[in-house]
Amino acid sequence: MSGTETVSGPCPVCGKAMFQKYETSLSGFMFDACFSCGYASGECDRLPKTAREIWQSILQHFKHRTIAEFNHQQSWTHNVTPGQDPLLREPIFVPDAQPELQCVDRHSILNPNP
Repeated sequence: MSGTETVSGPCPVCGKAMFQKYETSLSGFMFDACFSCGYASGECDRLPKTAREIWQSILQHFKHRTIAEFNHQQSWTHNVTPGQDPLLREPIFVPDAQPELQCVDRHSILNPNP
């Protein structure tokens, strides 16, 4: 599988640049996830995942307990202009009518055992 991970597309809730993962084969784990407001949308092997499931997977991979902790400790998530990556200037997934309902509390512990 070949894909792209970047911080680029604007979040449909807060407008800040999101962490995005896109697979050119359209299979595997793909997502839009915003460090600023906790929004997430995505799928794994074409099966939809909840915002909580997406963030749990990301936090387990990077060994962090909360979104806020992850964002604070990763300098590559800071000061990014939305749409700067020419390949991902928009969200990968079309947001629902109320995208704010797909937000997770940035301070809740989603990965208890980093």
